[in-house]
Amino acid sequence: MMWRILLYLLILFFIPLGHAAFIHPLQYSGTAEQTKNLEVYIRQMVHYRYCQTPSKHNLCSPEQLRQLEYLEHKAFKQATKVKKGTAINRAIFDACAEHPNECSYQDIMMRYRQIE
Repeated sequence: MMWRILLYLLILFFIPLGHAAFIHPLQYSGTAEQTKNLEVYIRQMVHYRYCQTPSKHNLCSPEQLRQLEYLEHKAFKQATKVKKGTAINRAIFDACAEHPNECSYQDIMMRYRQIE
């Protein structure tokens, strides 16, 4: 079971979303490059999730997108401070396995709280 989770996580890290890839919160060190990639990833993911999904087009205004990006950054910061690595890995797997292009840090934190 654990090897399947690790396999899915490895696959997730190598699925590109445009030019930016998912950044694991516990592997984030705060370098300028990682910060830039995180900003690009969040911007692309939010745009894809709320502008490319027909049922969510009403959230595709620039103001709404900036607010959603802010919430994603806030959830990412919370995720970098978790203490249980296996729980966050499971939360990432649960939140991202089905829709890797929509891997939301808010969803990850919600799943983490359920697991914890």
